Amino acid sequence: MRVIEAGSLTPYWGRGLARQAVEAMIAELVGHYRVRSLSSVLKRGNFRSMRLLECLGFSPASSEQHVKHRVEPDELMMLREIERI
Repeated sequence: MRVIEAGSLTPYWGRGLARQAVEAMIAELVGHYRVRSLSSVLKRGNFRSMRLLECLGFSPASSEQHVKHRVEPDELMMLREIERI
């Protein structure tokens, strides 16, 4: 598992920049590195990030996945499988 961390500055919220950045990162990972499974870990109270990930096709991971990847109790893991074309 590789980790890429994305952050955001509050003055830029609501402009779609995070969505553009995450979409570009996904395109790069899928197109150039052939990544087929994506995961993201975020704080449970970070509803903006959760909504963004849901809009990009991510869904909450199972309890078993949380344990396997040692996700902290105050965090949520979200997953997305990339469909093969």
